[in-house]
Amino acid sequence: MRTIFNNSKFWIGLFSAVAAISIAAIVLTELNTGTDVLIFYKDKLIYTMKLSENETKRIELDEGYNEIEVKNGEVYVKSADCKNQICVNSGKKSSAGSAIICAPHSLTVKIENDGPADASV
Repeated sequence: MRTIFNNSKFWIGLFSAVAAISIAAIVLTELNTGTDVLIFYKDKLIYTMKLSENETKRIELDEGYNEIEVKNGEVYVKSADCKNQICVNSGKKSSAGSAIICAPHSLTVKIENDGPADASV
């Protein structure tokens, strides 16, 4: 008795489909990786960082501080003195369009592609 699994066309087709899906996933991941980290305070851009360059920046605000770190192509809030620590627990981000928000400090960290390069604190 011959089954579908004994058919070489089945295995070639299955392998081709898995390879195509894997390549598409890699390409889509690369296209969605951001290049710039934009830090906003009360909707005003105050600082930019590059995801390609490791850097730590401590942002001192009237409400408190946030320490933001870019390392190995990812950004995260390393520490903050807000009560809820949601920004610290948001994890590492690298995709364009991702954001980390610290509501108590009115601070937003956004990842974009080719954002403005001349903002500073």
